[in-house]
Amino acid sequence: MMQKHGFRRIGLVTPYTAAYQARLHAGFAAEGWEVAGESMLGMTDNLSYASVPFARIAEQAREVAAGKPDLLLAWCTNYAAAPVAAQIEAETGIPFWDATALGVLAGLEAAGVAERPGAAWGSLMAGI
Repeated sequence: MMQKHGFRRIGLVTPYTAAYQARLHAGFAAEGWEVAGESMLGMTDNLSYASVPFARIAEQAREVAAGKPDLLLAWCTNYAAAPVAAQIEAETGIPFWDATALGVLAGLEAAGVAERPGAAWGSLMAGI
């Protein structure tokens, strides 16, 4: 999906620790993507990931957007970034994708469902 859109420089937004974040850097680099900026919260368990307020996720995304990556990417399936994606995209002009939304979209495509949930979760789900 990221290659399809020509994204090379990722702004990574996560609740993770620096050690885990380093593993993400290595994985993305192996695929040819550069982590051009990041924000992490130092959390280590799923319950805490799910407890991050939308406002805090939006703050993280704004911080990372200052580096002008091609894509803001929230990478954690228990970290609800999709509900703030449209707002952040409108503010920054940078697509903001959520890992869980990417999974949902892949499931819809695998099932042959062409419709997308809509713009409330940002450009990814609006089909833009």
